[in-house]
Amino acid sequence: MEIARVTWGVAAHPAHGQTVDGDRSLVTARPGGFLAVVADGLGHGEEAGRAAEMAIRSADEQPGSTLVEILGRCHARLQGTRGAAVSLAAWNEEEGTLTWLGVGNVEGVALRAGSPAEPGIPRNGAASTGKM
Repeated sequence: MEIARVTWGVAAHPAHGQTVDGDRSLVTARPGGFLAVVADGLGHGEEAGRAAEMAIRSADEQPGSTLVEILGRCHARLQGTRGAAVSLAAWNEEEGTLTWLGVGNVEGVALRAGSPAEPGIPRNGAASTGKM
């Protein structure tokens, strides 16, 4: 079985006055699809970066687990750190489903390829509803 091709990219920049960015991301294969994870370490700088990296590594250990299991593993590993806002999305090619789970100030927006984005998509934690 062939998994749909995934093209992705990330842009990040350290906060003003910092040399280390506190955001990390991962896109990796999982049975029947792929897993995408974004982690935003609380605060700024090296400690935020360490927390975000720990969350990403925890997710990458067993990407075929359920999102609840992955998030539970992240939570356990982040004890003793600043913590992180974490967002996970799992695409299942066979079922044609996208499952999303997030903790903290996170937002998910799903857009269908070839469809124009609706104007005014909220950012930075604003609540929204939309059509798929």
